[in-house]
Amino acid sequence: MYTGFSFINLLWSLVIRVGLVIAIILTYPHYNDNPPVIAVVLFLCGLFILVLGNDEIIVYEDRVIETDFSFWKLIFRNRNKTVFFTELKRAYTEEKPKPTLTEATVAIAALAIFKTRHTDKYKLNTIFFELNNGSTTKWLTDLDSTVVTEITETINSALQRNIKK
Repeated sequence: MYTGFSFINLLWSLVIRVGLVIAIILTYPHYNDNPPVIAVVLFLCGLFILVLGNDEIIVYEDRVIETDFSFWKLIFRNRNKTVFFTELKRAYTEEKPKPTLTEATVAIAALAIFKTRHTDKYKLNTIFFELNNGSTTKWLTDLDSTVVTEITETINSALQRNIKK
């Protein structure tokens, strides 16, 4: 069994939830000043607390499960995504294209001008599952690309072990 998750994403979602709870506590006493606006702010803060969560992908001996730890999933019992190895041919991630010289030059110039440090930390990574029936399923996850690569390698090695049995 292998579990892929991001401890940083977990901490970040907890910090955001605490911030939203503080926003609710500070906003509620002003309800009588402007009820419609405060009601919308309280509703949105509560909704974000319910929906925010972090991804976790668990590779078992016979299946792969993606869960999202959010209060929304706990309350409404939404189903987790599951792929069984009997249905699975292989798992892979998307290939990141290498930039051309022109693209790299423009990117370096833009970074120099705007002084923004972008990483792929906030991009969603994709895991593709090629099924035995020829179709492909994809899961979008906020896990780090190294964790996603490790997950796909674990799945493919487990598939090879199951084939040899």
